[in-house]
Amino acid sequence: MRAPIFDIQRFSVDDGPGIRSVVFFGGCPLSCLWCHNPEGLTPKPRLLYNADKCVSCGACVGRCPSGAHSLRDSRHLLDRALCVSCGACTEICVEDALRMTIREMSIDEITEEVLSDLPFYETSGGGVTLSGGEPLIREDFVLALVRRLHAEGVSVAVETSGHIDGASFERIAREVDLFLFDFKESEPERHLRATGVSQEKILRNLDTLGRLSRAVVLRCPIIPGINDRESHAVAIAAVAEKYANIDHVEIMPYHSLGLSKYGQLGVSPEYASREDMTRADADAFVALVQSHTSRPVCVG
Repeated sequence: MRAPIFDIQRFSVDDGPGIRSVVFFGGCPLSCLWCHNPEGLTPKPRLLYNADKCVSCGACVGRCPSGAHSLRDSRHLLDRALCVSCGACTEICVEDALRMTIREMSIDEITEEVLSDLPFYETSGGGVTLSGGEPLIREDFVLALVRRLHAEGVSVAVETSGHIDGASFERIAREVDLFLFDFKESEPERHLRATGVSQEKILRNLDTLGRLSRAVVLRCPIIPGINDRESHAVAIAAVAEKYANIDHVEIMPYHSLGLSKYGQLGVSPEYASREDMTRADADAFVALVQSHTSRPVCVG
């Protein structure tokens, strides 16, 4: 059993308590306008090309079976219409300017990699966080991985959109230690426009976590011009008040760090603001949410 993984990030302190390793799964049922991990939207491998790292050595030209790479006036060119994402060019690119978005990994391979940081988990109260993309669309793999990590004494958190079949979600919910649950938009029509999916499964699965008393951190990405309005802040607070199992709320202000990945994929982002949400605006939104709930609210 294998799963598409687009990154394993070590020494994270932003994805659950303590020091953590974050395993990013490829594939997502949502298409959020502001997605900052576009390389994880599909489980299929795609070619990332970082022009800033390319030295135009031409090694990839001879290696590419479809003729997607060429040199013109000693400058490297990539014709994405010809690229078949075979990955042959990445094997010869010594500058790491070319790499594939996805690698297929087994449970043994993931476990071996994340267990190298076991001492840090033990001393900091950390563990492993499964993220994406959306990890929970791979129910059998995730359940097996969670059980394997638990057998090794490692706590497991899951960051999820919640847009999962209810029966699958409940099976996983009973075994995961902590959910970092995204709450992206409070109004149904706005949610559909912003993410491409309805709220129904998401709200139903949030109810499931409440019924099962599973630990939840409510994570709320705030995107200027999309959901940074007062009514959404009030709705976030109402959700936090509704569920006793929500430990706290994290406001995730928009940042533009993901925009470079769109360029490396050769696509254009739908939400292309290069202006990060300011700390002052983020703090003001936190204060607004906090004024309507007794749950702790912070900038994530």
